[in-house]
Amino acid sequence: MSREWRLYLADMHRFCQRVIEYRGNRDRLTLESDSLRYDAILRNIELIGEAARSLPDSIRETAPEIPWKPIISVRNILAHVYFGVDKDAVWDVYRNRDPRTLSVAQASSEPAPRLIPGART
Repeated sequence: MSREWRLYLADMHRFCQRVIEYRGNRDRLTLESDSLRYDAILRNIELIGEAARSLPDSIRETAPEIPWKPIISVRNILAHVYFGVDKDAVWDVYRNRDPRTLSVAQASSEPAPRLIPGART
């Protein structure tokens, strides 16, 4: 049974909120020294990428401003490169990637015509 694509967007929204909440206003050194929080953030970033990967191409194509390939690539790295995670790349996700993903997930969790193939604006 196929899962409805809006559910993946809702998942992305929830995972992004968690990353933002767990990150708070902490600086990089503080985050990296708190292994429980750091691991929770990494896991949610991985889940964001998994949800993005599960979206149909036709849906991802309606939001070209979102860096889908890097989001999915980060997921692949986190899922498969156990001891080679680049902390600079993770910090980039903290600072730059998740807020953009969150805004698209929020906008598209509602029936937005631009994200529904064939819908009229």
